Amino acid sequence: MTKEEKQAAIERIASTSPFFRTNSGSAIARSPTTGSTTNQSAKAKTDELLQWCKMRTEGYAGVSVTNFSKSWWDGLAFCALLHRYNSRLVDFASLDPNNKRHNLKLAFDTAERLGVPRLLDEEDMIDTAPESKSVMTYLFELRRVLK
Repeated sequence: MTKEEKQAAIERIASTSPFFRTNSGSAIARSPTTGSTTNQSAKAKTDELLQWCKMRTEGYAGVSVTNFSKSWWDGLAFCALLHRYNSRLVDFASLDPNNKRHNLKLAFDTAERLGVPRLLDEEDMIDTAPESKSVMTYLFELRRVLK
């Protein structure tokens, strides 16, 4: 998937997910049963997702989730979420925090097998801190699958 295709997929998922940002910056929550929308704070929804990530990664060595960018850079937090969901998916104890490429590839490959669209890949995150909107959208999808 090219960068343009990934960005288009991120935009498409963000606009059809239970949470998306309007042009004014406010958030809309879409009811999964009725499809109706209600205005909610974008900050409240992102804070809720960040809190979910913190709770699910708590206690994992080398993992400290504080944001949607650098907290995910080495792949350990993604792997911790997958390990918490099912410890057979990822051997967390064997991961090396200095081997970002391996950690990220393992996380994204594993999540893709579970049904999470591959909106991110290790090449997007190796040299620069990932864009928070992309990570956030990916995490909304990952949480949807893991719940």
